[in-house]
Amino acid sequence: MRKWVITGLDGSGKDTQIANLISYGVQKNKKVFSYSIWDSLKLFASLSQTELKKVLEIFLTQMAPQARSLFLQSILMQSEKMVDFSQYDLVIFNAGTFKYAASEHTLGTPLSLWFAVETHFKYADRVIYLKCSKETLKQRKTELSSYENLFWDKLDAYKDNLEHYLSQIENVTTIDSDMNAEKVFEQIRVKTLLFQNEI
Repeated sequence: MRKWVITGLDGSGKDTQIANLISYGVQKNKKVFSYSIWDSLKLFASLSQTELKKVLEIFLTQMAPQARSLFLQSILMQSEKMVDFSQYDLVIFNAGTFKYAASEHTLGTPLSLWFAVETHFKYADRVIYLKCSKETLKQRKTELSSYENLFWDKLDAYKDNLEHYLSQIENVTTIDSDMNAEKVFEQIRVKTLLFQNEI
């Protein structure tokens, strides 16, 4: 079993490429599973995940930065606890802590708060960084959540923070995600030797 993190700014194509990886895994008779920060919301049975996510995004915008960061870390860790890693050939953590550390740092929370929480996560064998220009992001993101609106006018700082965080990690593969989705996936497949040497 391998664990990957696929990260990048909002609009960089994380969900699309994870779907491509899962589909490719089916072709290769491999079990690929992905999870994200929102999976732990399944614990709240009274609302659908979509409805609860909308409510929480509004709630998050009203929280002080440190309180919001602690809350996000809590549901990230709970999401990871829900995964039985032994059942899969590849598990993909959508966004990982990196994206949220970068956005929260942009909003005033120290990165040190997020570095500390890394010890609670299963080590990632590889981090895929979908690097995307600000211009491409703005073309792709036609709708923003209330949470994204908090930092969308600070994209340069957001990107700098994410890349600073990733510079502390040794096993990062950077992918040019300004291209179309098919070419982005081809980069991932070739650069990672997908389902060849790693799994």
